[in-house]
Amino acid sequence: MSPPGPASATPPLSTPLALLLVVAVALAGNLLSIAAPGFYSHDELQLLDQLRHTGQLTHLDLTDVAGLRNATFFRPIGYSLLARVLASSHPVLAGHLLSGLAHALAACAVYLATRPFLRRAALAVTLLFAVSPLTTFSVSWVVAIYELTYFLFGALALAAFCRYWRGGHVLLLVGAAAGTAAALASKETAVALLPAVLLLALADRDRMLRPRAVLALAVTAVLVGSYLALRFPALAGGARGGGGYGIDPSPANLATNATTYLLFPLTPRVVESQTLWLSRTPVLLLAAVLHGGLFVLLLLRHRWRALLYPLGYLAPLGPVLLISKNESQYLYASAVAFALLLVLVWRGWRAWPARALVVLAVAIASLHTGRIGLDFYDMAQCQTRLLDDFAHLAGADHRAADGNVTISAEPGSPDWVLARAIFDRHVRFADGEFPVRATPQPDAAALRFNASCNVSLHAAAPAR
Repeated sequence: MSPPGPASATPPLSTPLALLLVVAVALAGNLLSIAAPGFYSHDELQLLDQLRHTGQLTHLDLTDVAGLRNATFFRPIGYSLLARVLASSHPVLAGHLLSGLAHALAACAVYLATRPFLRRAALAVTLLFAVSPLTTFSVSWVVAIYELTYFLFGALALAAFCRYWRGGHVLLLVGAAAGTAAALASKETAVALLPAVLLLALADRDRMLRPRAVLALAVTAVLVGSYLALRFPALAGGARGGGGYGIDPSPANLATNATTYLLFPLTPRVVESQTLWLSRTPVLLLAAVLHGGLFVLLLLRHRWRALLYPLGYLAPLGPVLLISKNESQYLYASAVAFALLLVLVWRGWRAWPARALVVLAVAIASLHTGRIGLDFYDMAQCQTRLLDDFAHLAGADHRAADGNVTISAEPGSPDWVLARAIFDRHVRFADGEFPVRATPQPDAAALRFNASCNVSLHAAAPAR
């Protein structure tokens, strides 16, 4: 998007050294997440329960055509990886190591995909991606391995497509097709690879062989189209609310989701995007002005090509902008576009006010990354203590209040993540096994939390 700068006396790093640096930064920048002593929520714990009771997880078979057509979520690659790490002797450590290594590999894929365009600047983009607040959430939450695997395979596919249409060997096209198929087998949002290939072709139109680019687009369209045709029954069920992800195509929902995702990287106290609008107004205004200001600078320098930025940021979110809720892990792929914005504005403007905006954005984003990692680490410690206390209560001679084992916590509060550790799980008490449910009535909650991560069991008040 910009001409090469003046020659530098410092030679660029070789690709192997650059990749080693990327892996080191990706792991070091997410060390708190990788070292967390527990999981984030009930999702991982439910899978552990399933493994203990049945010895396996469901929907693991890549050849399960019935699951492909009917399962709300068909993610066999992620399920297979989760089954192996959760069945290990140290599931918490194995799960976090898996996420950290998958993220490091994904960052390497970003470097390989951006180097043909950006040369030296590709390393800066990749390092910003590796420690971005848009990626840290997915690295911290083990069940978000679906985001990491779909992005990893998708980024490798894009890198192969680019090299193919620049005159590379036909095997690159085969590899790109395989990467696209693997991404689709990792998560439904991989359908965004079709617009991603189109955007990449637009950005590379001066250096590509057009017949090859058309063939690459056709291969992607066939794979994505076939996937959508096979998955239509299940995806249609999801649109009607199956799996808790109903479709809401209203302009208000689209605007709320898009705005939330655009503000998220620059709101440093927000961990879950669902709580972003609980932030103070000045924080939201600063995030909007800063993100908007960087885009204006990009627009002034690169004119119409700058429009590729919002398209690139929102394209991976296209499949989820329509659903009735937003979640932080969906932003993983958008971290590439955000890193490109920061690097291109820095390279395009030498004036100190423009570069000061970039420095401020990097500082805020870095604080946000640290906050997410620290929050996950603290909550994992609390979850471990909570589960120990809860196991003691459940194993003692306590009786559930008329089968009403309920919890109550406000979204975004310290109790919220702790409550998620046991929400929607079955727990055995002296008088039977009961599911743990949420209640909007604090007085009806049978479980109470306090600031020191303890839990106590109370007789629930009658429902009103």
